[in-house]
Amino acid sequence: MTNAFIFHGTEGTPQENWFPWLKDELEKVGVETTVPQLPDSAHPNVNAWLTEASTFKTGPDTILVGHSLGAVLILRMLERGHQAKAVYLAAPFLHDLDWDVLKESLFFADTFDWHHIKQQCSHFEVFASKNDPYVPVEYVEEVAKGLEVTNQALDVNKHFNTTDFPYLLERIKSNQ
Repeated sequence: MTNAFIFHGTEGTPQENWFPWLKDELEKVGVETTVPQLPDSAHPNVNAWLTEASTFKTGPDTILVGHSLGAVLILRMLERGHQAKAVYLAAPFLHDLDWDVLKESLFFADTFDWHHIKQQCSHFEVFASKNDPYVPVEYVEEVAKGLEVTNQALDVNKHFNTTDFPYLLERIKSNQ
């Protein structure tokens, strides 16, 4: 049975943006979906978030969806051996964006091991918002380049702050 995890970003919650909508839509098609609250999202820490993620059962039937820092969490999870069938990253980035809270998070203390990341999953998709005030398209392009996929630059509401995300659902369904 396919399962999915949807990860929020900095200062995020499972109840915001398109997360509840996507969870409901995936469950309608038989995908058991979890949207966890990550520890202290106002002051994220890579070690605390990875410790929490270590409790999630992932594998070759798992779909991982991440928004912003939640997308970065997925990259770090894959580096550490989590596996997935498919990974969808909305507004991912590889730098601390010159934000103190992200500098302190230690998510960017080490470079990303793209070779190991790509060994853990066979399908990646990366999405940028053309008018994102936090994560420019060029930053998302760096992630796409590391994963050797095409960055899909979309006309959406800024930092993917919408109550639904039909294009993402369509992409997930097309890869089932």
